[in-house]
Amino acid sequence: MDAVHHFYDRVRVFRESHRLLSAQGVVCIATDSVDIIRNRTPLSTYCTETIEIELNRYPRIEMLEAELRDSGFVTLRQEMVCSSSWLTDLSAYRAKAFSCLRLLPEDSYRLGLEGLETDLAKGSVLSVSRYLLLWANR
Repeated sequence: MDAVHHFYDRVRVFRESHRLLSAQGVVCIATDSVDIIRNRTPLSTYCTETIEIELNRYPRIEMLEAELRDSGFVTLRQEMVCSSSWLTDLSAYRAKAFSCLRLLPEDSYRLGLEGLETDLAKGSVLSVSRYLLLWANR
């Protein structure tokens, strides 16, 4: 789940996770790096204003690692995962299923959606999902 950018008090969440895990427990955080945010396809392509919004919302990877270490976690490692598909349905975009779309000014959102609709009318649009997995051992 890509939700760490919604946490009000990440350190508290990390400390409680550390407390609840068994001695061999592992936590995995799925998040976005600066590079991922800047290169989201199609989101950052059609709704470019989401880039700055998301850069301000997502904690930097170095910050997450420091907070995890401060919470008692060790042996941190990063893993990049990626998948791609062809977008043929804009229902999720129309419903603003991606939280950053709800933060856009309405005219920017409409302009991005219209661009997606125009290109989708010509054929499917490439969609690439990338996440940085941050693993930490208790």
